[in-house]
Amino acid sequence: MMNVLSGRHGRYLNITGDVYLNDCMMTRSQRALTGLIGHVEQQELFLETTTLEEHLVFQAMLRMPQTMKDNERLEHVENIMQQLNVVDCRNTFIGRLSGGEKKRLSFATALLTRPQVVLIDEPTSGLDTFSAKSLMKIIRSMAVEREQAIIVVLHQPTGDILDVIDILYFIVDGGRQAFYGTKTEAQQFFITQCQLPSMPLDMCIEKLSAPASIVDDQSMILQEIAVQQYGRSGQDQILETTIESHLKSIDKHDIPTVTDILQRSSFGRQLKWLLWRSLLSAKRNSKRTTNLFFRLVIMAIILGVLFFHTTRKSLDYIVNIDALLFVLFMSLLESNMSLTLVEIPNEHEMVVFEYRRHLYSVGAYYISRLVIDTFFHVISATVYISIIVSMTDLHHWIILVCLTILIVMTACASAALIAAVSSSARTALLYSQPIQNLFRALTGFFINLHSLPVFLRWLPYISYMHYAYQLILVVQWWKTDLNYPCDFTTSHKLTTNSTLFNNDTCSISDTDIITCFHTSYRTVGYNMAGLISFLFGFHILAFIIIFYRIRRAL
Repeated sequence: MMNVLSGRHGRYLNITGDVYLNDCMMTRSQRALTGLIGHVEQQELFLETTTLEEHLVFQAMLRMPQTMKDNERLEHVENIMQQLNVVDCRNTFIGRLSGGEKKRLSFATALLTRPQVVLIDEPTSGLDTFSAKSLMKIIRSMAVEREQAIIVVLHQPTGDILDVIDILYFIVDGGRQAFYGTKTEAQQFFITQCQLPSMPLDMCIEKLSAPASIVDDQSMILQEIAVQQYGRSGQDQILETTIESHLKSIDKHDIPTVTDILQRSSFGRQLKWLLWRSLLSAKRNSKRTTNLFFRLVIMAIILGVLFFHTTRKSLDYIVNIDALLFVLFMSLLESNMSLTLVEIPNEHEMVVFEYRRHLYSVGAYYISRLVIDTFFHVISATVYISIIVSMTDLHHWIILVCLTILIVMTACASAALIAAVSSSARTALLYSQPIQNLFRALTGFFINLHSLPVFLRWLPYISYMHYAYQLILVVQWWKTDLNYPCDFTTSHKLTTNSTLFNNDTCSISDTDIITCFHTSYRTVGYNMAGLISFLFGFHILAFIIIFYRIRRAL
């Protein structure tokens, strides 16, 4: 019911009837967008790596009226924190807040837009008696001080909680009305007309709301009696008349129009604050920072030590460098791709939750994520390649770093596409492994691609790693000439491709080497275009799928 009133129910739910706010009939989208209705769900979702204050600032910057300046929004956040007694935990990460503090944070989030009506679903669930009573007192004080109508759904309220409630609206199975009125009227109604013995109000409610069983269906009988007696009393008609007279007495000039209600942040503002929050969260995520860079540095040092002895005078120089190029990129790609494969499915529920509240668009979310990912790709690739280049005989450091960043971005774009179609992080990782293995096999490192059957020779063109590997080889062997003894036939690579080299002069040019790997300088533009096409193609498809899945979840 709360989701229906706030306009956040599923679009495929069949709803009959109209919802009015201040004598204005409001559609589902209008109720969802308006700042006049605050909704605190039973299970709120938070980004637990942000602090309480950062969460409220983010919400204020995107949800409050666009006419307000940023400093006014910050002042409002400060006031809300003081009113709800959460100032002491303003710098505490949300993941470390207690249950009561999280409930107050949910309430603070709803109050940011200064709503006239606040809908709160089960605020006391999961709280101990003291925390539940304290929270209800805070809710009541906010209702009195702000002159707001606060509707609270409670399934089994205790006597202490009922003390802070003004009006009771009792609903039984099927959404039928069983009572509406004050606490005193409710107790008198249940005892005199529903045949309940004299007992406190909370016990009356417990008797009426107890789950029915095969052996004892007394609660169902009591509910039927309450519904019938309430209808006979004419209280429902009195309530309807009261509402109609109240609506007629409202000053029409004080009623916000639909155009006043609907206010959304611009795309630029959405992107700015999404980047702000994403950067804060990413810096605190050890998997993105400490763990990733520690793993890459250790791997770079290990590879540097293993290939440290490789020099141009070595007869296995070409074979060793070829192996180094392949291994270093595979380890770098796996480390970065795993983060994308895990994070996108894990963020899905949060994005749907915030998109339903119209905080930002799917495009702003995806672009902000892409920018943050690229930032970390640049840093990790630069550090990783720099360590290996300094310890081995790899060439053209700047070009190699730039190319590495492009390859990592393309690999993570493919991971984003896999994650977009996956229901969970585990599923994404399972899907990714065989797909990436196929892409690796089609690079040309393991098999001579010209030896593939004719009907399979199109396969390398669907592998972004094939284009990446060809470009890496060209960059590494560019302007590299090697001289060996004339009896140089011991190298496996050269023996396999011995017809491609000029053994009479015992000199090997860069063109000879890259020809050995079935590529040439003429294909650089083609391979670069292929890699960039995959980069944009993967991201466009991933965005379309994420957008569709989020819209379908509404």
